[in-house]
Amino acid sequence: FPSHDRPSYSTIGNGMKTRHFQSYPYEKVLLDLTSNEIRMYKLILDAYDHKTGYSFVDVSEQPQSVKTELSKGYKGLLAKGLVKRVRQQLYLINPSAKIHLELFDELYDVWNKISG
Repeated sequence: FPSHDRPSYSTIGNGMKTRHFQSYPYEKVLLDLTSNEIRMYKLILDAYDHKTGYSFVDVSEQPQSVKTELSKGYKGLLAKGLVKRVRQQLYLINPSAKIHLELFDELYDVWNKISG
């Protein structure tokens, strides 16, 4: 049995609230991303490791102008509650937005412990 109740599938993405979770309006947020946020989120999604639930994104080889755009993108994603940086180059997508059924409890705990 999981240590947390899981979000109900029917409330995911519509902003509804259950007894335990405020669902994340994933589709609506994605539709409203800026071009910098899209660019950064695409890198994070492309790097998503299904075994761990984390994304390792290395932009060190990018020109400074691209790094600046990606940094602005990350700040927007963070403000929207979609992504948090766990440590340098390691990102976590909001577990209530991109649900990993096997690792949900662990990722949800990590998400809540990381300060925004």
